[in-house]
Amino acid sequence: MSTNTTENKEKVELDSTTIQKALIIFYSRNGHSEKIANDLHAAIPSDVVQIQENDGMNRGSYTNYFTSFSESYLGYDYSSYLKTENLADVAKYSALIFVGPVWCWDLCAPLKNACKEVLKTVKQTQDIFVALSLGGAGDKGSFEVIKKMFSGKAIVHDDYLSCVESAYASGQLKDKFDSFVQKVLKAVEKW
Repeated sequence: MSTNTTENKEKVELDSTTIQKALIIFYSRNGHSEKIANDLHAAIPSDVVQIQENDGMNRGSYTNYFTSFSESYLGYDYSSYLKTENLADVAKYSALIFVGPVWCWDLCAPLKNACKEVLKTVKQTQDIFVALSLGGAGDKGSFEVIKKMFSGKAIVHDDYLSCVESAYASGQLKDKFDSFVQKVLKAVEKW
């Protein structure tokens, strides 16, 4: 697996008529999901977008941990902090790969907010794939959140990539990762 970072990636300039094979949309607070996104980018012809939030939201602080918790469990909406300009052109991709962490047995709030934004322009012919980074459990429920959001609006693939952080870092999930990549490549071949 690659150790490239997002900063080292060549940025591809696309006009509004260009169709790219895949777009990897990721959120990472501590680098685990970013590593998965970078490894996927190295294996799949794709562009990469990192989910960003406005300066008023700092997910790394202790106080904002509770903000994230209130989004996940109490239904609070902080989607206004999401920077949406880098999610505006998702319709030109054949596949979208969402990568992010599981927080407290739920899909992390920034990724959930990005999904809501993407729903505004997603096409029924687009393939949706999910890769989740986690410390323990909660991947199935997090995947189901995305599946429910995109059901009937795009083609959601049930074979999501679940990456327990320690196992992924040690290379134990290489076969699982490679299988996921092959499924994505097969789906984008039709384009």
